[in-house]
Amino acid sequence: MKYSLRWGDINVDPKAWHRCKKQIDHPVRQVLSKTIKSLECKSVLDVACGTGTSFIRLNKLPEMDYVGTDITVRFLKVAHNEYYIRNVVRASVTNLPFKDNAFEVVTCKDILEHLEPLKWIPALEEMCRVASRFIIPIFFNLFCSSPTKSVIGPGDFYYSHINLEDVRAVLCLHDYEVSSIKWGIGNPTNQLMVAEKLIGG
Repeated sequence: MKYSLRWGDINVDPKAWHRCKKQIDHPVRQVLSKTIKSLECKSVLDVACGTGTSFIRLNKLPEMDYVGTDITVRFLKVAHNEYYIRNVVRASVTNLPFKDNAFEVVTCKDILEHLEPLKWIPALEEMCRVASRFIIPIFFNLFCSSPTKSVIGPGDFYYSHINLEDVRAVLCLHDYEVSSIKWGIGNPTNQLMVAEKLIGG
């Protein structure tokens, strides 16, 4: 079978993206797990979870209620059949099938900068809607100080450098405030952001 490299394609090759267990111990996933543990949260939505490699670490946290979503069917099959993740749902990042404030934490890794230009905005807004306490987006492209720039890169999908102040502005509109950004985790360009819901928001 000839596999596609496009997300959302039913014939996408999972091994081309998750590279099996090599990604489980990636420094970003270690920091993500420690961060969620420090926040004392029990429910996590992993948006664009891929094959669920973040789950392996998060599942070690006590009483963790993990749900993963992705648009690619084959990724979700790997998550369910190989990693035994019970709660995986096929869904678009801009249309999450959950109630408002359904999860204490909503996280995503390396997806916002791959969306079509400016589509990261409704995606982030949707994450704000279903989160009740924290948003933790992880970016692999450095933020830029100029307007967001998008180019078509390898694999025929977008690579965007998103303006940090634009991200702050979108979060602010939904009563979230950036409380920390951790830079250079395992790679000089990796950035893990924690945004916290304002009291009364």
